[in-house]
Amino acid sequence: MLKFNPQTGENQAFCRACALFYQNHKGDLEKHVDRTQHKQNMEKFPELLKQQDRLANFASPLRDRITNLELRILAHICENSQSVCSAQGMLEVMQTEGNDPIFKKATLGYTKAGNLIREGW
Repeated sequence: MLKFNPQTGENQAFCRACALFYQNHKGDLEKHVDRTQHKQNMEKFPELLKQQDRLANFASPLRDRITNLELRILAHICENSQSVCSAQGMLEVMQTEGNDPIFKKATLGYTKAGNLIREGW
């Protein structure tokens, strides 16, 4: 969770189990979560473990659906020799008209399209 750190004067990631502040960097947080001391401290907070599991189970299927949609659209573009710009416009229409959250979070970019072309489906 984010919490104000009086020592730095900034909002920083705060681990309630370890009672420590960390930089808001994904790599730093992933390293902290993998530490033995953190895992031992988390055992004292079963409600945090349950919450963490619920969040992980909620986010993953949605992220998979978003990635699948993006890859399917980009594959269609490649197979039919269309431009990424035209597909981006089509996605924007789906985002304004569609009610499914996967449309709202999906993005198409040149890097993603280029990687699909280079690496293949």
